[in-house]
Amino acid sequence: MGWLAWRCLCVLSVAGQAIAAARFKNVNEINIGYDPLPEVVNIDSRSINIEPVPDFYARILPLGASIVWGVGSTTGNGFVLLFDFSIAVMLTFGEIDSFRKPLRDGLRQNSWNVNMVGSQNNGDMVDNNVEAHSGDRVDQIHTASAKSIKYQPNIIVINGGTNDCLQNYNVSNFASRYNSMLDDLYNQIPNVTIIASIVIPGTASGIPQNRDAINSQIRALVADRRNNKNQKIVLADVDDPPGFFTIGNLISDGIHPNDEGHRRLAAIYLRAIEEANDSGFLVAPTDTGMSDEPGAGNGDNTCDKAYGSGESHGPVNTQAGSGMDDGIYAHNSISQGVLYSTTAEPNLNITFARVAKPFGNHDIVVIAGLTNDNKRSYTVIPNSGQGWSNNVRSFLLDDACIARGVRWVDVNGSADGIDDMVCIAVNGDAFVTINKGNYQFSYAGLWKSNEGPVQDRVLLADIDGDGRTDYCTIADNGDISCWRNGGQGDMPEYWQALGVIFTGKGFGDVHGVRFFDLNGDGRDDWMWVDDTGRTWTYTNNRGCTKGTLKPLWREGTNAVDHSNYTHAGMGQNVGRKSIHFAKVYGVPEAFSLGGRADYVWIEEGPSDRANISSYKFHVWQSQGSGATKLKSDGDRYCNMLGHTNGAMDYVWVHSTGYMILYESFGGHFPSSPPYWGPNYQIWAASDQYGTEIDRRDLHLADWDGDGLCDIIYVNPNSGEMDVWLNQHKNGGDIKKWTHLSNAGPTGSNTPCPEKRGVGIYDLAVRFADIDGNGRADYLCIEKNGRTWGYLNNNNGSLTYISQFKKSEDKDRANLRWVDVNGDGRDDMLWVDKFIGDASVWYNRGAIPASGSAYTWDLAGPVYEGPGQGSCLHWPDLDGNGRADMHFVDSLDNTAQTWFNVCPGEGSSDNGDDPDTLTSPALPVP
Repeated sequence: MGWLAWRCLCVLSVAGQAIAAARFKNVNEINIGYDPLPEVVNIDSRSINIEPVPDFYARILPLGASIVWGVGSTTGNGFVLLFDFSIAVMLTFGEIDSFRKPLRDGLRQNSWNVNMVGSQNNGDMVDNNVEAHSGDRVDQIHTASAKSIKYQPNIIVINGGTNDCLQNYNVSNFASRYNSMLDDLYNQIPNVTIIASIVIPGTASGIPQNRDAINSQIRALVADRRNNKNQKIVLADVDDPPGFFTIGNLISDGIHPNDEGHRRLAAIYLRAIEEANDSGFLVAPTDTGMSDEPGAGNGDNTCDKAYGSGESHGPVNTQAGSGMDDGIYAHNSISQGVLYSTTAEPNLNITFARVAKPFGNHDIVVIAGLTNDNKRSYTVIPNSGQGWSNNVRSFLLDDACIARGVRWVDVNGSADGIDDMVCIAVNGDAFVTINKGNYQFSYAGLWKSNEGPVQDRVLLADIDGDGRTDYCTIADNGDISCWRNGGQGDMPEYWQALGVIFTGKGFGDVHGVRFFDLNGDGRDDWMWVDDTGRTWTYTNNRGCTKGTLKPLWREGTNAVDHSNYTHAGMGQNVGRKSIHFAKVYGVPEAFSLGGRADYVWIEEGPSDRANISSYKFHVWQSQGSGATKLKSDGDRYCNMLGHTNGAMDYVWVHSTGYMILYESFGGHFPSSPPYWGPNYQIWAASDQYGTEIDRRDLHLADWDGDGLCDIIYVNPNSGEMDVWLNQHKNGGDIKKWTHLSNAGPTGSNTPCPEKRGVGIYDLAVRFADIDGNGRADYLCIEKNGRTWGYLNNNNGSLTYISQFKKSEDKDRANLRWVDVNGDGRDDMLWVDKFIGDASVWYNRGAIPASGSAYTWDLAGPVYEGPGQGSCLHWPDLDGNGRADMHFVDSLDNTAQTWFNVCPGEGSSDNGDDPDTLTSPALPVP
């Protein structure tokens, strides 16, 4: 009868406004001609004693999974309420939003002070803190709750159990898991009041079958804790009254509430909070040093970052996997017949190397005999670009290395484009002779001491694609362990153990293993060759696994018959030693790649001269393709549309230089895809220059200081630059650009003479705002990290800076320039390529120190990496002026982000929305 009377009163919306004003002294009284009502309202002989609204904050932690996150609502805000249960009148003002926002609005309109807390943010409401992770069961919600203990809420609203139903996860022991979570919450948050919701109705498989069993356990444990343990807990019963919340309040998945469903949840949860208040459960929240006042957390985003602080604000799913790649490697070839033939003594020791011409194709190198003074003689048959010429050259090396120990590889990763000679001793030690060019060589001595395995178990390969050859050994089972060649000079400055980077594939004889860059992407691929020359291939791509540089290995195929081998071989036993891979033609698969490796069979046979063999060099020119480009290679981030908070948009750049923009939602990310707004092409190098441009030479930065990112092209040969100014503010068309030719240093203002390296991050020129004037400055970065360049002044002039930052002896490819602490000046990051941890040198301004024009304070690691450094970006995605940590899977281009916020920001993203005090009414339970 009482509920019927309440429903009858709901029609009194105008009178309800007067009643609410009479009750709440903090709400302006609305005089509409009615006398104020008394403090007790009698309805059908039932009295409801009105407890005063607390004079302290309701610091509420919404805790759960996707329903709490807001899935199903159109705004992502999840549970609000405009119903005052104490006076039993519904206030009607118009249309309403969904879940967490309506709950907060309802409390605020009843004069409660409210601050939602949690380590996550979701929804378009101002106070959008939450602790919820889609798909979590109760045990996982328990784990996640630890991230929000530091906020010490005085109210926790829990909605959990739906995923336990869906996963049919140990239903009979659900109460044990739930009780374990409650025990920890009560132990770690003294005097907290918990609102425990039962599982809402659903139609998806698992909910109808398990809901009753789980809900009976929730009801029982709430009753036990409240009645027998005197704990402050209230059941939020979505089945009371019957028919109030039904499957008709769900979206089509049969799991999540629709907007009306979230409205009804808000009503039920507010009813439970009012019951907790009427029961005297609520007390003031513990002082944590983090203010509950509106704006207290976001008033100043300037603070130095603490290591691991992103754990409380991530990971958040922010990319679903856009972009394009070129698939797996598929081999094909064209027979070019015999390109070269000669006669010589039998069993000639022949290999291939870039000796004669920098950045050229592979020459034939014959390892000849020893001279009287114990020097090794070599004969070179140069490659003309279409095969080998008869312009034979010979030279001597001081190292008398026996033929089976000779390897020609690039050990120093320099820009000379020629190979050095490494001698593998019988015990596995490696000695190097540096190729200085023009057939000049310098013996440098021990390059790498052995790791146990002997000469025939040593392999040399560039595993990480930095241009420097690494040292590897192979075990009997085919497992390969490697040591990275680190540094910038001719000799290694350090060796880094990479561990097992390749696991054996069961092919048998390990002497069949080869490493060579088949597809021209700068990373050596794994091959196994049998005695017929048939070859199986696994290509080497960037991996993301933390703690290792183990590549992402992908099996290649044959493009003709789609076999699991790549090269068909000779069809007869020719001996694997007669099979070679070399860049004979070196024709790239596509723009911006190096040349492909061709297949060479050296056929040795008799000649018409005694004790002399004939040698025929059969060549199959590679037509293979694939496994050179990953989707994530094109990822860029910059504020292209001028979002007022600075939130960066996502731009995917194709390897040939066209750009696709994915619009930011202004720093907010939905709980499910799409995480970005509309996408469309905004620029293409072929349209502007009539040719393709390597995406490594295209940069996004605000050159003119108008708040919009521009497109900058740096000529890789000269260091000069063009700018395409973004005209989005002039008419709103992001596809309009104004071209400024030679906009950067040129002529007497010397451009950067450094050249970019092999990898996608080893750039000689970068752009960063060093002086904090909102304009991108021009940085020239030497291989050891020493940085000089030009300040981009407010009037558009350039000021030469002889040294922005001294060298820290860190690889240039691992340096990034981003604003870590939100002070408007970009800082320098060094990213550990193994584990992704990033150390920062804070830019403290134009105060000369240590020979640099700016002062840089080393703070050590401040970002706790989730994977390999090459899979990390540092954009400001949420628009708070601070670089977030953005982890992108190299293959599928999905991404997660850990947001970089100041301490306390997660507890006080507080404040009302414009419609908080006027938002519409909800149905009455």
